[in-house]
Parts: sequence; C-alpha cells; structure tokens
Amino acid sequence: MGQALDKASLAREASFELVKASAEVRSKAISAAASLMRENAAQVVAANSLDMDRARKAGMKESLLDRLYLDEARVRGIADAMDEVAAQADPIGRVLDGYINADGLRIEKVTVPLGVVAMVYEARPNVTADAFALCMRAGNACLLKGGSAANASCMAIAELCRRACVEAALPADSVAYIEDDAEHTQTAELLGAAGLVDVLIPRGGAGLIQTCVQNAKVPTIETGTGNCHIYVHADADLNKAIPILLNAKTQRIGVCNAAESLLVDEAIADVALPKLVGALADAGVLVHGDEAARAAAKEAGALEHFEDATEDDWGREYLALELSVRVVSGLDEAIAHINRYGTRHSEAIVTESYAAAERFLNEVDASTVYVNASTRFTDGGVFGLGGEIGISTQKLHVRGPMGAGALTSTKYLVRGWGQTR
Repeated sequence: MGQALDKASLAREASFELVKASAEVRSKAISAAASLMRENAAQVVAANSLDMDRARKAGMKESLLDRLYLDEARVRGIADAMDEVAAQADPIGRVLDGYINADGLRIEKVTVPLGVVAMVYEARPNVTADAFALCMRAGNACLLKGGSAANASCMAIAELCRRACVEAALPADSVAYIEDDAEHTQTAELLGAAGLVDVLIPRGGAGLIQTCVQNAKVPTIETGTGNCHIYVHADADLNKAIPILLNAKTQRIGVCNAAESLLVDEAIADVALPKLVGALADAGVLVHGDEAARAAAKEAGALEHFEDATEDDWGREYLALELSVRVVSGLDEAIAHINRYGTRHSEAIVTESYAAAERFLNEVDASTVYVNASTRFTDGGVFGLGGEIGISTQKLHVRGPMGAGALTSTKYLVRGWGQTR
C-alpha cells in the first residue's frame, strides 16, 4: 500500500469521528486554521516563494503564475474566507422531508456528510485551504493532491490545517496532503481508492479533469473548463456590452469564468462589431475571428490584433488575452453555437429584450447563465457560499459553484414501534 492509500485509510477512520463532531467543534477547527494562517502568513509566503522561483525557471505562463502566487494580503484573504465558512449555518442534519407513511413509520430525509472527499488540483494553493474549510464545514475528511508546482505552498497550508484539527480535538488525519512522484503513482492510487474515497473532485485544466474522469474508480464530480461566451444581442445596449465584455475577458485571464468567445448579432454587427473589436484591441486582446470580425478589425485599425479563426477556436479555452469572435444570424444561432461549443460553465447575453433574455436563460445549457452581467461573477464567494471547492459543469449530483452544502448526501431516518412487513 502506497502513501495515498495509507492516508486514505487514515482519512476514512477520521471521517467516522467527524460524524460525531458538533457544528461548533467543526467551526472551531476552521477558525483555528484561519488564525494559524494569519499568524504564520510569512511562513506560507516563504514556502510560496520557493514554488514561484521554480515555476518561473520552468517557464510557467503568466496567467498560471498569478494563480500560484501568494503574498501576505492573499493569505489574509484566504483566512477571511475560511472564517466566513466557519460562520455558516451547519449543512448537516437539515431535514429535507418528513412524513408518516401508510404503515405508521415516521420517515425523515436528512443531510449527512459524504465521508472522504479527495481533491486533485493544479498549482492553486488557495484550494488547499478552501477544500479543508468546506469539507470540515460539511463534516467530511479530505485528501488533497495539489500540483507539483505548488507543492511547498500546499504542504505549508495543509500542515496548519492539521494543527487546527488537533486544537479542536479532532483527528489530524481529517485532512491530509499527498505528495506525488514524476510517474504520478500516488495520484493513480488515489483515483483507484474505491471503498476509501467517497467522491473525487478534480480542479484544473481540461487535461487533468479528463484524466481523472476517465481513470477514476471512485465517483467523480467533473469541474469543467470554461469556454464562456458573451452574446451581444440585436437589442443590446453597447454602453453595457463593452464594459461587460472587457471585464469578462480581461479582469483576470487565467480563470475558468473568464470569457473566451464573443458572439455578435448580425442585425447590429455593422455598428457594434468595430467598437467591440476596437475595445478589445485597446485592451491588448488578440481576436480570432470570422470574415466579419476581420472587416471590423480593419475598420477599427486593429488588424495587428487579429487572426483568422479556425474551427478549433470556437471551442478553445485560451486562458490568455485572446478571444474568438463570430457573427451569428440571431438568437437561435447564438444558442445553438453556445450549446455546441460551450463547456457548460457560464454564458451571458447582453440585451434589452425581455423575451430574448428569458429564452437565453431557459435554453442555454450551462451551470450559470447571465443577462447583462459579466461571467466573472460565477464564484462561490460571490454567490454567498463563503468559497467553493469547484464549479461543477455536470448535472449529478450538483451543478455550478460548490459550497459546503454541495458536499453532503442524504440519509433516510425511519422510526417505528415494532412494525413488520
């Protein structure tokens, strides 16, 4: 048995202790971890500096370096988010339904922890803290396997979380961090830990997610990549459309809720497209566009920021200052294009038409659909969840930003007084 299975076995045992822990004790563990993060911020930043140095030498993209980077302000922000989770209402023990059946049995359906939650993620050290806080809030033990580029940062944070568990009189093995080797043998063990791991949540790029989905022998929640669209409808207000587009594309380019595609209705393309393409060019965005977009780029004097799109561009997650741009014939084609090329993450329409907005909301297949707002809002913290363990793009058992409530299952509690069948 390797390291991953050893730690999964210990986490399994810890999960049975967590079931007994009160909401107050679990909150205490999260708050203790937040306090330790603040007290040891310099230590966490020092560990992160080692990761950053290695990542720069390895040529990591700037957008990914931003995800990896921690300073003391970011560490304090992580701790603040943990405190928000600690203050949340307990998601465990909620009665979802209750009734007496024909046999006189009193039946209740209540929320319970999943048990052991495993996370496999890339160079995002904040996920270590978020996962611990959300899993602990929902009474779950967690196994964490971060990307090798963030190894020092993740280990430093995980050790503080383990110390916090001990302070709250809970097993240290309620959280464990798994180191891997170049052959990813420990990740493979984790993916195969049926009977020890109750659910696996991969979080990262398309390659990581698909590797987990295709190879895991434990139930997996797919957190998808983000080919998010902004559709500028025929009845759009350009004074809204341009700021929404620029925010969605440029506010933070390396995240899954950033816009990667722009669709413009042909009814307003002659007027709107040059303004939109020009604004993108001014922001340093490279447009991969169709013939109409090329003409608009020429009119806007922005051909140096333009490339002809290929079929691959319509479904690409750039994670860079790049965007695909296409003119569509109307709402029907826009919805069809999004449902074909989108990744079921976040999609937005800019329109003053109530009818168009309602159709877009109802017919677009995505976890989160917006009217006249940036896709960048798709985030557990922004949605009031206190953080997220990922954004699910599948339909079972949860969809969209996943807070602590998404890390629960249900149990039927049945009380009788001697009934037999």
